[in-house]
Amino acid sequence: MSRGFTFRVIGTGFGLSALLGVLVAGLAFTSASAAPQRVWIDTDAACGAPGRVDPDDCFALAALARNEDIEIVGISTVFGNAGIESTDTITRALAFEIARETGRLLQVHRGAASPFSPPVLRETDATQALARALEEGPLTLVALGPLTNLADLFSARPDLADNVTNAVAVMGKREGHAFHPAEGATGGVLFGHGPLFRDFNLCEDTEAARLLATLDIAVTLLPYELARQVEITSQDLAVLTASTGAVSWVAERSKAWLAFWQEDVGRDGFYPFDLLAAEYLSTPDRFDCALEPARIATDRKSYGALLPQTGLLVGEAQAAATHKVTYCTRYLGGTLSLLEGLAVTPDHSPL
Repeated sequence: MSRGFTFRVIGTGFGLSALLGVLVAGLAFTSASAAPQRVWIDTDAACGAPGRVDPDDCFALAALARNEDIEIVGISTVFGNAGIESTDTITRALAFEIARETGRLLQVHRGAASPFSPPVLRETDATQALARALEEGPLTLVALGPLTNLADLFSARPDLADNVTNAVAVMGKREGHAFHPAEGATGGVLFGHGPLFRDFNLCEDTEAARLLATLDIAVTLLPYELARQVEITSQDLAVLTASTGAVSWVAERSKAWLAFWQEDVGRDGFYPFDLLAAEYLSTPDRFDCALEPARIATDRKSYGALLPQTGLLVGEAQAAATHKVTYCTRYLGGTLSLLEGLAVTPDHSPL
């Protein structure tokens, strides 16, 4: 979810052409390194699936496929936003659109249809392909859905964790944070303004996250509190739909999600959760991140002691945790280098 136009950063008082430019620009990233970064994408992409399903994975895939500094070694599919039949079919359809547009042939491997279930060792096309990719050299893992495929692999092959450069996951929270668009507003509107969200990728397979927490892997978390700082509006989606290639294909399948946010959440746009993972890989300097202690524990503060929730909790309250993660809390904004020379609407000119 990005545009080359009005990517709004919420709460900062300015509009800018930022993340959506990753998608619309179609410009090549200039490489400062000798070789592209090897990346594996694990996704529950479901744009266009029946119901109100978020299109963020699909936008992230389209953005990463346009970045020539990134070598997408493979893509694995997983249940989550929809069942595995839907996520696998949709990911393959998007890979076809990307190939038509960019010429990049992306290999898609079907993964888990249900949560991780230790001590069962489950092998899928996804785990076999990811194992081969890790045996060939270091990889950055981008987890856009539940961590099931990764847990299935590393439960059987923990030695392969040594070749994980970084695992970038869309999850995590501070204790007491409610996943709600009105959080932080005044006037007691928390339960009077749309639905409550949850840390979806974590909640869909908590046991998978527990397994990965036992491994010595560098982890970067891009949480809800980061995503809620950025919004794709109806104007942005219209621009994306009018563009070409895979981006237009995804945008056309995002209209029901926008309608959900407008009608049920009460905003003119939606937060682009998984797209921020693609942006982080491209421009990590645009994110304010810090090393924080983290553990999977019960959060009794978000909705009260009567509604405790298990979460991947970070921050000072988790000081006893044995693991630390890179936790990103702010998108710093600004104009991306690939936007240079692009026309933007006068009321959304970049700073």
